[in-house]
Amino acid sequence: MISCQQALIGLKQEADTLSDADQNSAFVCMAYLSSMMATAQHANDRAKLRYSLLTEGRANRHDFGLYCFDWQLSYQKVARIVLEFGRSNPVYLQQPAHKLAIRALQTAFPCR
Repeated sequence: MISCQQALIGLKQEADTLSDADQNSAFVCMAYLSSMMATAQHANDRAKLRYSLLTEGRANRHDFGLYCFDWQLSYQKVARIVLEFGRSNPVYLQQPAHKLAIRALQTAFPCR
């Protein structure tokens, strides 16, 4: 959470206003969220392909997805979603970061 708070500060202002330690912390959040989103998108694509293969192509693979995130979100928006969710759901602060981030995004972008 602290890293993502630093990322939001750095993205709102010039990164030069942050100390080196805070810049590094902000980078950790952005790198983590970026890789997590890329991994989730890859998992989604594989699940859709698997679904299409299982239905012998008769089903629309775009109708099936593990995640329904907005894949075009900026670091700032993803970090804000994660921070707001963490503040509202402190039980997730005691769990691994990926559980917090995934649950935050699933809550913000539920599959319908």
